[in-house]
Amino acid sequence: MKQSYLILFALLVFSLARVPIAHAQAEAEGDPLAAHIGVTARAMGDSIIIRWGPSNTALWLGANESGYVIERSVAGEKSFSQIGTLIKPWPRERWVKFLTPREASTTEDSAIDYTQIAYSLLYDSTQAGVALQSGIEDEKEISQKQASLDMSRSFALIAADRDAEAAEGLGLRFVDHNVQRGVRYTYRVRLARQLAIYHADSGSITIENVPYDKALSRKTITPVEGDRTISLNWPASPKLGSYIVSRSEDGGKTFKRLNRYPLITIRQSALKATDSESYLDTTIINYRPYIYRIAGTTSFADLEVVGEAHAMGRDLTPPGMPLISNPKQISDHAIEVTWEMAEPVAGDLKGFRVLRGESDSGKFDPISQTLPPSTRTFTDTHFSDTVHNYYVIEAFDTARNMSRSFPAYAPLMDTTPPIAPTWLSGTMDTNGIVTLKLKGNTERDLMGYRLLRANAPEHEFSAIQESYVDPEVPEARRTTYSDTVTLVSLTPFVYYRALALDRNYNESPLSAILAVPRPDIIPPVPPVITGATVTDTSVTIDFIPSSSKDVRTQVLLRREGSGAWMTASEMNAAAKRATDTKVTQNTAYEYAMQAIDTTGNHSKFSGTVTARPYRRSLIDGVRDLRVVAIDSGRAMQLTWTNPSINPLRLILYRGMGDKPVEQYTTIADGASQFVDHVVTREASYTYAIKAFDANGTESRLSIRVSVTAR
Repeated sequence: MKQSYLILFALLVFSLARVPIAHAQAEAEGDPLAAHIGVTARAMGDSIIIRWGPSNTALWLGANESGYVIERSVAGEKSFSQIGTLIKPWPRERWVKFLTPREASTTEDSAIDYTQIAYSLLYDSTQAGVALQSGIEDEKEISQKQASLDMSRSFALIAADRDAEAAEGLGLRFVDHNVQRGVRYTYRVRLARQLAIYHADSGSITIENVPYDKALSRKTITPVEGDRTISLNWPASPKLGSYIVSRSEDGGKTFKRLNRYPLITIRQSALKATDSESYLDTTIINYRPYIYRIAGTTSFADLEVVGEAHAMGRDLTPPGMPLISNPKQISDHAIEVTWEMAEPVAGDLKGFRVLRGESDSGKFDPISQTLPPSTRTFTDTHFSDTVHNYYVIEAFDTARNMSRSFPAYAPLMDTTPPIAPTWLSGTMDTNGIVTLKLKGNTERDLMGYRLLRANAPEHEFSAIQESYVDPEVPEARRTTYSDTVTLVSLTPFVYYRALALDRNYNESPLSAILAVPRPDIIPPVPPVITGATVTDTSVTIDFIPSSSKDVRTQVLLRREGSGAWMTASEMNAAAKRATDTKVTQNTAYEYAMQAIDTTGNHSKFSGTVTARPYRRSLIDGVRDLRVVAIDSGRAMQLTWTNPSINPLRLILYRGMGDKPVEQYTTIADGASQFVDHVVTREASYTYAIKAFDANGTESRLSIRVSVTAR
């Protein structure tokens, strides 16, 4: 019997640790002496099977001594009746009587006898419990025996799950035959007497007596086809504690069990919806179809089919990786690529393919058809001589598994220099710092530039800076450079040239000469004002232009009174006259001139001149004045057309009878009609309008219009 115990232990430790369904709930939180009896049940139609389990070892040992009581009520009723009294594990004599004939028939290849395991766990644990209570052991021995008892309880629950007679012999199973189909029952399992230290509440479950449908255990089995392996995966079920995997090689006619011992998953926490089970079959032959059947054991010691899956292994192992020797350019238009294969070469090698790319980590494009498996060399006659050429070799087998070599670079024979560099710009600031910009060369193998300088275009140019670096480094393509020169020189320019070099130190022709002017710090001569002409809308200034040759702009400046100078107009270096149109009539302005050279130096102010745009004598008046009597002669309505003056102020003149017109009223700004309500019927009136602008300049009086109120 010890042998069976050890077999189960090996099963749990070495079968990738699968866990049974837990029957007992966790103890009440915060109460270390609380225990619970977990209960489950299954309806069979003509009977109901009740299974239970203690939540800890102390409760298990105590219940084995006291026994359990089973009570039942029809669901919804409060009263319970006992249907099982003092259910306890079998006594040793009954176990021996039951097991003796079984031991005689047991062989080494037989399946696990869970009843023998249950017997061993039950009585070994009982003896260990007695020794534990005697208090003669030291602390280490107590800890070891407590761990052994905890393991015995767990294994005993597993044995009860796997074998109905083991469950009955352990006092953890009861079958109620006195039931009616379709009726709901509530079962309660409690201790026959309470324990001295632990206090255990009863466990209960309500179930309708409808025959259990095993189809509820069906799950989808997902096979993962590997190379000489097939992995089976399926969702874990709280109803199934262990699994049996069978395989058919004849299309499902016969199945052979693959695992001698059931698969049991040990979990440290409650089962989650995402948990799954798995089995790996490593005894297959590739491309042979198999049918797998998964069956699971329940807490009621029966086997339920989980599902079936069809799968076959596939060759996923690629050939060995090719090893490229250094590619060589054997002519102007040919590169030879050779490679080797480590021995032994795979028997299913189908061939090779050559690919080429512009970098060792970029995209590679195929440049060959499928080459025979005996091929070890290839000549590329379409490579590029303007970019890098990297090669890889792909080896693939009959199952289209592929391996790829490491990239290999093919150096080219290069005697072609880069083109001459082109200047974009060159400037010098007032500190003598020169900034030079080149238009970057596009050669793939460009290694950098050499800069040269001279104080005159006919002098010999000397190298001042070189930027030779690996073409793969961004510095090789840098196009902006700095130089520092003195500002104290008789020559107004500094002259530069450049040349480019490639990876093989081929030099380009020299660039064109770039003349960089030294900054001009001398301001130009100011212009000289010779006269001013005014109108009512503008002031025109005549002047003699600046005599400096580097003048870029001449500026007319204006201010009003003692205010700040403002730019009134800008002209080129050849201009001799400037006109200011942004003026106000009858306002005095002071004007001055200033010259600005190409480097931004400003001249002093010229002499000043004062000018005042004059006021116009008359402005345009209103037109098309019309007057009509309205409201049966009790009012006069006037309409007219305003001149294009803004802002505009209007004054209405009126005369009665033969009297001359005189100011009558002011009309709202911008209005083009007016109604005169102060009139006398049968009287005659004459109207006219005068307009004024913002400066007070007035228009002539409009035409007079007369009308009689009737």
